[in-house]
Amino acid sequence: MSFLLRESPTNFESPELLGHSSAGDLKHWNSATPLMMSDEKFRVPAARDGLRRTRLLELLELSIDQYGATLISGRAGSGKTTLAADFVRSRGGRSWYSIGPADSDWNEFSRCFAASIFKDSSDQIEKSAKPEPDLSEVSHFVTECFAKLRQEQEQDQLIIVLDNVHHLFDAAWFTLFFTELIIALEDNVRLLILCRSKPNAPLWRMRSKQMLNVIDENLLDFTDSEARVLSLLRGLPEQAGSEARRRAFGRAERLAQYLDDLLPASSP
Repeated sequence: MSFLLRESPTNFESPELLGHSSAGDLKHWNSATPLMMSDEKFRVPAARDGLRRTRLLELLELSIDQYGATLISGRAGSGKTTLAADFVRSRGGRSWYSIGPADSDWNEFSRCFAASIFKDSSDQIEKSAKPEPDLSEVSHFVTECFAKLRQEQEQDQLIIVLDNVHHLFDAAWFTLFFTELIIALEDNVRLLILCRSKPNAPLWRMRSKQMLNVIDENLLDFTDSEARVLSLLRGLPEQAGSEARRRAFGRAERLAQYLDDLLPASSP
């Protein structure tokens, strides 16, 4: 059964915690400032009051079972972060890293990436000495991370979630890091990448090597039956869900907003 990308990559629209690290073998990535567990970028987003989308959760489960890395691509508001959070929330072996524009700096990214996947927050993580790492440094960093994971990992499987990866597309080291990361994935470690648009060609070509699976925006759109159920969950008639889906073209955030606008105003 195949569920790889159902449209040409050229058709993409481009709009737009859990653990912390001990230094250990990562002596080249220690920082004077420890990352705190309260940092929002390492938290799995809170559950929303909405529909658990079984169709997509089962598709994601199948992808995680069959592929080392899965990429979910869709514009802002398409529901990719909500889906990923819903998927990993019930799993013990997970890490979450919400990437921001400032994380395109290698020192910041490598520090945060290592912090996101390790449990022990007692030690600190040094920044790399080089602002633009070469292949050997990137490879060494990835190797050290996985060596440490093998020492510390207690759960059967770890899912590493990297949200908003599109913020890294212009970084000189982006392709180097993600190629090394995907190649280094072991049977009990899976990578889930969330981004708003198509990554650059070298990473994208890993699909053809069966190392990366893609779930694109078309699959994230709400079906009519899902929209009807969501409408019922909000105390609205089923037909309201169908109409909201038509107006929102199936996009999750717009659909939810249309339905919320139909709800009676709260009493003062």
